[in-house]
Amino acid sequence: MVASRDLGFISTHTIAELYSALTRVPVRPRIHPSEAVRIVTDDILPHFETVSISKHEYLEALIAVRDGGWRGGKVYDALQLSCARKAGVDRIYTFNLADFRALAPASLQRKICSP
Repeated sequence: MVASRDLGFISTHTIAELYSALTRVPVRPRIHPSEAVRIVTDDILPHFETVSISKHEYLEALIAVRDGGWRGGKVYDALQLSCARKAGVDRIYTFNLADFRALAPASLQRKICSP
């Protein structure tokens, strides 16, 4: 019997967010930019398929946050949800359940869960 494997997806935008978070995390010693790139390229990206979205899909995400009256960083959650919809995922894992559920369209609501 061949074991099945889950397939993970990551938005292209998240690659930059990972680098940003790694280089800002308050640890000593600080994570050097070259180490952050190594972590992303060697330890994270090999385990995921990347998903990018079009200009039209970006605009749809902006409209969703505008229509919800949301400000600031919630737009990044909306972009993640757009990528999840595009990839046709079975589950969306996040530590930010409340914001993702508030932003997600009905078709994604039941797919959002905590890791």
